[in-house]
Amino acid sequence: MPRIIIVSAASLLFIILLYFSNLFSGLSETALDTLFLLRGERTPSPSLAIIGIDDPSLQQLGPWPFSRATHAKLLHHLGQAGVLGLDILFSESAGEDSVLNAALQQKPPVVLAVAHGYSKRLQKPAPGLTNYTGIGHIETLLGSKGVVRKVKLVQKNGLAALSVVMLEVQGLKTDITDISVPQIINYYGPEFSFPYYSYLDVLAGKYPAEFFRDKVVLVGAQALGLGDVHVTPFVQHHPMPGVEIQATIINNLLDNSFIRSPWLLSPAVTLFFFCLALFFWPVSSEKRNLFLNLTACSVLLAVSYALFRKDVFLEPLRPIIFLFAVYLLHLILQGLGITRELMSEISALDTRLEHGLRELYTNVPSQLRLRRDKSKETHLLTGGLRRHLLHMHNGIQGLELQNRFINHLLQEEVAPLILWELDDGKVILANATFRAFWNDYARGVDFPDLSEFLKFLSAHQFRGSKEALAPTPPVSELEDQWSMDISLYLNHRIHYFQVKMHHVEEPFSSFSGVLVNIADITEVRELEQMKSDLIGTVSHELRLPLTTILGYSEMLTEMLDNEQGEYALEICSQATRLNSLIENFLDIAKIENNRNSVRKMPLNPVVVLEDSINAVTPLATKKDITLVLENPQKVSPILGDEPLLLQAIINLLDNAIKFSPAHTEVLLRLVEEPDRMVITITDHGPGIAEEDRAMIFEKFNRGSGENIEDGFGLGLNLVQQVIIGHGGTVRVERPEGQRSGTTFLIILPKFSESGSSLSD
Repeated sequence: MPRIIIVSAASLLFIILLYFSNLFSGLSETALDTLFLLRGERTPSPSLAIIGIDDPSLQQLGPWPFSRATHAKLLHHLGQAGVLGLDILFSESAGEDSVLNAALQQKPPVVLAVAHGYSKRLQKPAPGLTNYTGIGHIETLLGSKGVVRKVKLVQKNGLAALSVVMLEVQGLKTDITDISVPQIINYYGPEFSFPYYSYLDVLAGKYPAEFFRDKVVLVGAQALGLGDVHVTPFVQHHPMPGVEIQATIINNLLDNSFIRSPWLLSPAVTLFFFCLALFFWPVSSEKRNLFLNLTACSVLLAVSYALFRKDVFLEPLRPIIFLFAVYLLHLILQGLGITRELMSEISALDTRLEHGLRELYTNVPSQLRLRRDKSKETHLLTGGLRRHLLHMHNGIQGLELQNRFINHLLQEEVAPLILWELDDGKVILANATFRAFWNDYARGVDFPDLSEFLKFLSAHQFRGSKEALAPTPPVSELEDQWSMDISLYLNHRIHYFQVKMHHVEEPFSSFSGVLVNIADITEVRELEQMKSDLIGTVSHELRLPLTTILGYSEMLTEMLDNEQGEYALEICSQATRLNSLIENFLDIAKIENNRNSVRKMPLNPVVVLEDSINAVTPLATKKDITLVLENPQKVSPILGDEPLLLQAIINLLDNAIKFSPAHTEVLLRLVEEPDRMVITITDHGPGIAEEDRAMIFEKFNRGSGENIEDGFGLGLNLVQQVIIGHGGTVRVERPEGQRSGTTFLIILPKFSESGSSLSD
């Protein structure tokens, strides 16, 4: 922000200097002269003729000024001209004024020239000359270096230019709306671009009167010795006679071809460059900035030339000088900013290197401590840079030591590891244990690239569960963390490995890679197989005899009474309890082994809650406990396994009834939120101690304290497994505003894995 403020202030100041100083006004006039030369010459109107008082005329007719009678003779030869303008001052009286005055009364109409003298007094025609048609000034505006570039067609005192009066006398009108504003003269070429006719030749009758019929004729000095010459942008060898400048002005009036210079055009271009300085340069590279600046200048010059050919002057030099002056300021400020940032970065890197060494090593080795070799110091390195270079040198030594230490770990101490670059899949690092793994199991000599390794995983994917059947994703779709199990056959035995894949991002170096580590889980798989065998044994070998025992014990309870009946009743109770344990154990094992065993079908959560209330109502009635169900009148359906969800909620309600004192209330509430269902079960029991809440869902955990009921500690674990299998969460809290009691909170998602709801 300070840089923008400085550039803005400096730019505005520079703009003011550009547009109001004489120095930059001279640049504008230089651009105008250059454009004239680039455009070249144009053909003037054939309706104009100049009668020049040249050197032969002076030699034959005598020295200047000619007599008034000589001028009167000339007028008789121009009787058929449309209008005649005498670019000669007749401010002093002479003896032959009456002769000239009589000639002025004849055709054509004559306009006499007037001008201001050194005393700023207007030099009007002599009193004896009265028959002229009009008078007009012949004054022009001098620019830098005395070059005539502009003319004021009407002066402040209302006096019009000779050219304007001549056209008015002839009855010709121009399209110039404001002739009081100085006009830029549009020159047609260098001196003598208009046709000249010698004063002497016209006086001698070499040109018949019909030759000048209806033409606009100007009579004025042509000889260089007469002094009426001026410098123009087209000057080549000699200055241009003043009478030709007057002819140029008349031609501009006839063609309406004065150079137009819209005052907003050049400032608009400068404003565009100013916007570049504020909004584009700070956010773009300097190569692009330089290219843009050169392109903008080239386009501006081309447009200026094209417009000038249409008689429009777009001043290019001042915007270009402004552009490069501000760009130079921008580069200076940017250089200062880069220097400041560089020193800040050097300081930050210096601190990081020093702290990094101390974090890397508990005790920094003496070989890595800062040292300074004064014999190698030069005057080019300042103290901060010299210290930073020392730290960098020591940091590199520390990294080399760390690298050797890590290499030792990678080669000898850890599981197979390999790192690929994500973009091209090439191997960056791999340890010796991975080479041994690849040689033994893949029979590969060289390390595989990433795509080849993914094909290897897909070919050896472990098929022991539905989850493992998911296809291996392509490289472009790999998640940040991804894992799968593979099985490989070696030495007459199946080996199992877990492959974990991680994305590695290093922001400082912009490195992006994929890291894989491989763990041998053969023993884990074998233990899982033993667990499955045990579950199968429990399921098939224990349930059948237990069912027989339970059946006969129930028959005995009906047949026996007294003490024998009590024995039979106890056998039936313990058999029922053991059967419940086996059922819970099998349900938990099933869910743990395969989450996909949770069969998700559309269901109404209200129906599940009502069925669970009905299931525990007899138990609640025995303890005189009121069951309260609060749910919305209408809820959205969800995806879930209805029997498992029903069993989970029954387990929680059963616990709430067991631990609640008689004559209390158990509240079951359902709340629907935009993306989830929230089920709460609140009782008025003694509550769960803070230290027991973290372990309440573990297997065989029955809590602590005096209020421990009979059970095996599997019910809450089954609840947790069911809810997790549905993609939800369950937790225990103390009821808000109560000193005792327990609230179990179940949160179930309303949406499927694709993100769409059943109501969509």
